[in-house]
Amino acid sequence: MTKKTVKSLTAGILVFLVVSVLYLIAGLLAEFLTGKTRVEHNFNELVLDIQNNFDKTSFTKYTDKEKGFASIKIYKNTDSLFIFPLDNNYEYQESSLIKLFSTEIKSDNDVYHVQTALQLMRPYKTFSVIQLAFILILTATLLAGALLIAIAIEEKKGKLNLDAVENADDSNEEEEVETEALTDTAERKALEVSQEKPETKSPEELMDKIKSVKEESPFEANKIDYDSIIDNAQPSEDEMITFDNFNTESTEKQDQPAQEADNTVSYTLNVNSRQELNESLERELKKASSNEEDLSLFLIKVPGMQKNSKEAYDLSEKIKEVFLTNDGVFEYEDDSFAVSKSNLSIDQAEDFADSIFAELKKSVSTLNQTPFIGISSRSTRMLSAERLIKEADEALVHSLEDPALPIIGFHVDIEKYREFLKNSQ
Repeated sequence: MTKKTVKSLTAGILVFLVVSVLYLIAGLLAEFLTGKTRVEHNFNELVLDIQNNFDKTSFTKYTDKEKGFASIKIYKNTDSLFIFPLDNNYEYQESSLIKLFSTEIKSDNDVYHVQTALQLMRPYKTFSVIQLAFILILTATLLAGALLIAIAIEEKKGKLNLDAVENADDSNEEEEVETEALTDTAERKALEVSQEKPETKSPEELMDKIKSVKEESPFEANKIDYDSIIDNAQPSEDEMITFDNFNTESTEKQDQPAQEADNTVSYTLNVNSRQELNESLERELKKASSNEEDLSLFLIKVPGMQKNSKEAYDLSEKIKEVFLTNDGVFEYEDDSFAVSKSNLSIDQAEDFADSIFAELKKSVSTLNQTPFIGISSRSTRMLSAERLIKEADEALVHSLEDPALPIIGFHVDIEKYREFLKNSQ
């Protein structure tokens, strides 16, 4: 998830939350401000009905919650004509939320007394506004929580990948320490053998001695001078030793493949395959186009570097480090890698490559070779991954032709490119 996406989602949630709060305030305020006019109108309507029709069944419409009557008491002379609610024994006091109205209506020889209490803010209307505002605010809160969880999961994944890389580095360091310890042990054993006092040995004993020394030393670099051991094993005058059957050359030939195998170390590169490069670039280009961002592709080549060699492994790990990625590096050729970086124009990509060039060169210093970098950028164009790779490859070829310029970017004339697209349609 990019920073731009997080910012957009955060802004959307904040706007949603603000709208919810404003709806709550506006709904309650509107109900309160219209309350005074509404209760006066409803009371006058009730009085008019009493004057025109004294049938109490016609008054039931005023018990509806829409009218906002908290209490209605109508007396004919001293007798109760209409009471709402039926068990109304509570005497309301006028307040900021309750408005009291009372009047007398004379008709012939009868006098009607009307007492009412009306609500300036109707409970059902207030509850409806608060309920909807609560749902909106709760939705905004849940969206914010989901966003935080998504960010935390991505950070945790990044940390786990970083820990895996650090553990791999620690493991490599431990293996190097163990290798050095074994080397020191083998060197000491070889020195002890070479310093032993010469003594008369039979061919069988001499062969056993040679084999035991060679088995204890797993490194070809730690060779022991077996010829000197043979020369020092001088037979006495009383013993006649022949070496007709002692073929040291065949013994060395038998052990040679094992020694060569020990020196041939293959490193597993933690990078994506060449086949995955196009698919990944297509996704990155679509994403960059939708976000109106640029995207640059880097092809990094070290002539003479062998695939799965220590130098290739060191270079791939250094690329991950400087590009701040754990899974964005791809094999390009046996001696080169490909990696993309968003939000970089072609000029910015060239400056970035120049800033990391020294570190990349140091990682392959044992080859005495200079890394060469070819760069291409989307440059606001709608193009395919294959086209982007081709442009970077052409830039890489040009950099190889001039060692004085190991970093070359493929610059595009946007106006000419648009004209080309227009004419090709």
